[in-house]
Amino acid sequence: MVDILDEDVDLFDSLDTEVPYHCETNLGAIGENLYKFRDDSVRPRRFFRTDDEDGINAIFTDHDGHLLHEIIDGDEPLRPFIDFDLLQKTLDAINPKLTRNNVANNLYQVFSETCKEVFPKWDKNTLTFTNSSDAKKMSLHVATFRMRLKNISQIAVFTELVCRKLPEELQSKTIIDNITNKRSFSLRMLRSPKYNEETKKHVRVKKGIFPKDGTVYDFMLRTPNDKSQIIDSPLLVVPEIKTASHDSENNEITQAEFAELEKLLKENNIDKYNLSYPSDNKPDIFPLTCISPSHYPLCDQDHNIYKAIQATVAFIQGGSKLWIFKRRSAEDGHYFEMVAKLDLEDFMIKIHELGGETVKIKLLIRQSATTGLIKYDEINFLPYSSNVVPPKNEFFNLFLGFLAKPATEINRDIIEPILWHVKNVICSGDERLNEYIWNWWAFLVQKPNNKSCLILVLKSALQQCRKNIITDFFGDKVLGPHFYFAISDLGKILGKFNSPLQGRKLITLNETGMSSDDWHRLNLCLKDLITTGKVNIERKSLKLYELQSELYVPMLLFWEKIS
Repeated sequence: MVDILDEDVDLFDSLDTEVPYHCETNLGAIGENLYKFRDDSVRPRRFFRTDDEDGINAIFTDHDGHLLHEIIDGDEPLRPFIDFDLLQKTLDAINPKLTRNNVANNLYQVFSETCKEVFPKWDKNTLTFTNSSDAKKMSLHVATFRMRLKNISQIAVFTELVCRKLPEELQSKTIIDNITNKRSFSLRMLRSPKYNEETKKHVRVKKGIFPKDGTVYDFMLRTPNDKSQIIDSPLLVVPEIKTASHDSENNEITQAEFAELEKLLKENNIDKYNLSYPSDNKPDIFPLTCISPSHYPLCDQDHNIYKAIQATVAFIQGGSKLWIFKRRSAEDGHYFEMVAKLDLEDFMIKIHELGGETVKIKLLIRQSATTGLIKYDEINFLPYSSNVVPPKNEFFNLFLGFLAKPATEINRDIIEPILWHVKNVICSGDERLNEYIWNWWAFLVQKPNNKSCLILVLKSALQQCRKNIITDFFGDKVLGPHFYFAISDLGKILGKFNSPLQGRKLITLNETGMSSDDWHRLNLCLKDLITTGKVNIERKSLKLYELQSELYVPMLLFWEKIS
């Protein structure tokens, strides 16, 4: 305050001094200023507004030690960030056990990895990390300076990309709050404490972990004279808007807000939905009704790329997480490869629709998984006949379709030798036995989703009589090489690691000579495999998973007598 009795003070000069910021008691009164803050240490709450760095410095100086929040509204560029809150009791319930240091390091790593994906030139030294935890809760904020995203919608996509990389137990919305889905939000300022209403004390001061010598501006989301690069990555394309909300002081729904949402839908080419006004009981939700099923706005950005990814890659999120790749070999045709981690080389492609920008294929695949384009809760094996329309399933189906397709004409030169051999050699001319065997094989391809629970057993002491002629024909020419497996060691399919069983319709146990003890030990296991409807598959380095079992074990070819 000015001392009006001081002769050296010009009273009129002091009255003309401009206040570098404005103070209000209502959020709606802070207008269109560039920088806005809220003080929760006093009641009623105070709202500050200013347009320059001098005003911000004055606010910090005049309210040092207060609970200050930076208010973000509008759709101007801002820095990407993560708001992370984890209750200690939730952390204690996670199994396998994680320490707070484990969690913090994991968050640091996935945030850094996501920054590198959307901006390959990102500098890890620009990452900021703050901590305001106490014994009951971990509270962390992670952000980065010298890099901005175009708008709040892209911040929301960025947050989702980070969230999907974390362990499943840390992906809850109660832990990572994607507050950028709101029209406006606020984050606590550096060195600001929380205010405990019960004790009337300030607690849990927000402290900077790194950079150690960073200023308060390094930890803000929007700063004066920020010249950092605005990133426009294809990974941050808003894939789909299911709901939109706003968070104004009086929750009024205006025509301007509705028009803004319509404009956002149009800009992202999302034209297969009807936008509606909120209901009275949910005033902050704008419903979107899909009028065209199976529409993926993400694919519209570059249809051929995402169509190819959808046809060749799948991500299984339920139970044990798996990446499945559809591959092709010159000899055996298509098959599936499973891995626990997406560990691809840095292959690059150019997207013409984005001006020839070069993008890593791995990043596009991860984006497809994040948006649900290639994501499934589980895998299964459900074969179907070649003359039916493939069924639509909620799970990822490992069945690729039989190699042979229905034909109008039969090549007698191929089939006649097989028919003669089965009838005269395998069946010794017995018509009834010959009919039974061919009906058994017909059941295999006509009703592939059913199990006969029967096997064919063939025993002979003679060599070189071509007993495998029918199994080789069906396996290689009718079913396809990847649905057929021939072995002589029962341990390959009845042992601990039994991946050869996965996705098979036909297994031949060839030249299986064994002792009585071995036979009795494996007898019950083989019986369960033939009759049960499910089979557990265990691969090395991958977790156990369960598949529908439509497996046939058609022949036990004993070339020597069981002892």
